[in-house]
Amino acid sequence: MNLKDAKDRKNTPVFSGVLKYFPDAIREVARCSKVGNDQHNPDKELFWDRSKSGDELDALARHLLEAGTMDSDGIRHSTKVAWRSLANLQKEIERSREEPKDALEEMYEAEVPHTHDTWVESYTEQVQPNIDYQNEENEEIDYEAMLRRLVANMWGEDKVEKYINNHK
Repeated sequence: MNLKDAKDRKNTPVFSGVLKYFPDAIREVARCSKVGNDQHNPDKELFWDRSKSGDELDALARHLLEAGTMDSDGIRHSTKVAWRSLANLQKEIERSREEPKDALEEMYEAEVPHTHDTWVESYTEQVQPNIDYQNEENEEIDYEAMLRRLVANMWGEDKVEKYINNHK
């Protein structure tokens, strides 16, 4: 769906298809957001702090077991089910927009510091003792070139430039 396209926008009736259907429920979900923000980020402007809890489906299920009752903060458990459902759906949609990651990107994000320079430094620290032992002539060593060769050997030459362009 392309919401920049007029036809797609017309076929996405946010007001008449959601807000008019569920005005009380939407207000309760908004109040739930505010109460949660005040609990987790007191004295801060309302925002979704995704670092606080990412277990939407487990939390949804915990609240679902208590549906029909009020939680200790005065919010209905059913409201929290709706909030968690929307949070899960939002994240699913966001993930579906992302391009699939290749093996290099997954490895980089999972195991290596998030800048090119720190990756070079990390790699350098790991191989430095071995290189110093082998480099008896005290030649200057180009660690970035060595890293490029390593990436090329592991994932192919085409991945080197992609890595450099995306992470430098």
